[in-house]
Amino acid sequence: MAFLGLAGCGLAGCAQPDEPVPGQLGVMRLPSPDALVRSATARLTEGGTGAFTETMTARRGDAQVVRTITGEFDLDSTRARMTTRYSASGPDAVTALLGQPVELDSLASEQVRDGSVMYLTKPSWPGAERGRWIRYEGQWLGGFGRQWSTAVNPPWEPDYDMADPAPTPLFSLPLKMSDAGRFESGTAEASRYRISVPLSEARSVIGASALFGADGPQAPGGAGPGEEIPLLVEVDRAGALSRIELDATRLVERSLGTVGAVPRPPVAAEYRYELTLTRLGEPVRITMPAAAAQRPGGVWVQDLRAGTCLAADADRLRHVFFTPVGCDRPHRYEVFARIPLGTDADPYPGRRQLEQLARERCEQRFGEFVGIPAGDSTVLHWTAPPGEGPWLQGGRLAPCVLDPGRDVTGTLRDSGG
Repeated sequence: MAFLGLAGCGLAGCAQPDEPVPGQLGVMRLPSPDALVRSATARLTEGGTGAFTETMTARRGDAQVVRTITGEFDLDSTRARMTTRYSASGPDAVTALLGQPVELDSLASEQVRDGSVMYLTKPSWPGAERGRWIRYEGQWLGGFGRQWSTAVNPPWEPDYDMADPAPTPLFSLPLKMSDAGRFESGTAEASRYRISVPLSEARSVIGASALFGADGPQAPGGAGPGEEIPLLVEVDRAGALSRIELDATRLVERSLGTVGAVPRPPVAAEYRYELTLTRLGEPVRITMPAAAAQRPGGVWVQDLRAGTCLAADADRLRHVFFTPVGCDRPHRYEVFARIPLGTDADPYPGRRQLEQLARERCEQRFGEFVGIPAGDSTVLHWTAPPGEGPWLQGGRLAPCVLDPGRDVTGTLRDSGG
């Protein structure tokens, strides 16, 4: 977990005077920025609860769209409740920054997290659908908005590492600092520090870590190994983390390209994130959706198991969650294998290399399952290898999925199709 088990030096304990030498003035060692940030984060985990507001502002010329997430959290129980809303400077701004005209109210959502489970509902759902909560579970989750609208692609929704109790990925970034940082000009209310974090760790903020990671040094514009981005952190006078700012423009440029049906974000757009923490240590009340209102949301694509058939309403190019059905019922896809792509000691090889390896291994298993080589069959197949985020957390498996191009009933094993 990103938060649990951390111990930062206390503000009073970080500065210790050197042993004075007779006849010389004692010297006070000042705490470093990284020590102060870790101490502030430790104070946050000690309190465990609070509220937050996170804004993502996308700007292109005079056009501006803002996504605002407000919520409460309890780190000890790994629970959170969040409300997401969108606003824009005008209708033209929506098209310029989201790529198409869309009613922003239709993108609003509410989410409740309980450990590795995320519940989602949308106020715009009509009739009997209103009040329904979709239940998702997995080690990594993301792409919720893409299930309901083609307008919501990276960088508009984050990826969630469900082993991390933080309510959003931006919340965790200060703990992933890679240098000692430096002091910035502060205010009467807070001290400010600029630190650096690995670009690979920041990709989850923009939804680019699980499925849409960059190719690394081999890809034009891809992030090179060890590349970092700056993060601005504020610590209040009580020594608690109070604000995080991330200029994500370069992060978006270096991380996102055209992958499947996911378009590249607008050129020359600016992306900025700000997270403000309040009510730290105060009681919060996070209630779970009623069991009667819950519906299964499907299985995260990288968690698909061999022998599973998938409903025909799952659009693989846009959706990342799939609904399993019995193979004796009409279905579009069949998972015929789940392949290993490396060992725990292997570094992340980059998306292109990983996709090539996954395709090759799925093709080998294709012939064993269907009965003829993939090149001689009319049945297509696809795979979804882990992105950089899941890989760094130990994800080494990918599903191999058959796509006959139409609904079928029964398994395609030994079909010779």
